[in-house]
Amino acid sequence: MQITDLTFFPSIITAIAAIIGAVLLYNIWRKQENRLTSDLPLMFSLTFVGTAANMLIHAIPILLAMEPTLILFRMRSLAIGLTIVPMAGMVFNIWLPRFIKWHTRGMLGIFAYWLAVVIIGPSEPAIILLTVPILMVFAIALTATFAITWKTGRLKEVRSDLLVVALIMAVLSQGLKVPLMNAGLDLLAYLMTMTMIVLVVLGLLNPWKKEIAPSTTTPEPLTPSM
Repeated sequence: MQITDLTFFPSIITAIAAIIGAVLLYNIWRKQENRLTSDLPLMFSLTFVGTAANMLIHAIPILLAMEPTLILFRMRSLAIGLTIVPMAGMVFNIWLPRFIKWHTRGMLGIFAYWLAVVIIGPSEPAIILLTVPILMVFAIALTATFAITWKTGRLKEVRSDLLVVALIMAVLSQGLKVPLMNAGLDLLAYLMTMTMIVLVVLGLLNPWKKEIAPSTTTPEPLTPSM
């Protein structure tokens, strides 16, 4: 079977990298003495699961020579929506610790909005335009978080510099998604996503660290004290 859609290969590589990253990060979280549901390893592990599902839903129909349909795109968008919940949890926990009782409601509200758009959205561009800004907001917030930890050295067990680069690529790939689709350059967006996932996995696992930190937990609130 000849695969002519070149986005197949970066999708498969991204899915494999995301699955490996999800398993490794979950194991790191399980080995921690004091585990919290807001810990970075667990949150990113859940995000990677959604990313892997998204990439597989894109790649498998190509392998089976199935025609792309709006239903398949809705399924992919739903998988992306599953990555938003842990991303929102990380952002809320880091930047809005004083409103912890609203965190769960905020995450559920965001997912409810995403689900409604995925179900009701009339076309792929419409769904993208109504959901991508939400994804970009949280990606930008996480970029700012790791830029601060990179500058201050407050999270030495991860490579904040790699995470900043990866998240910038995530913002660019999502922000340029519709123009790239219209220009027939989908492959570039998938290559950026593949590179982003690899960098995030390397940044979180940090194979260059000289000694293993006891835990990789969510950074302390970065907002200035009043």
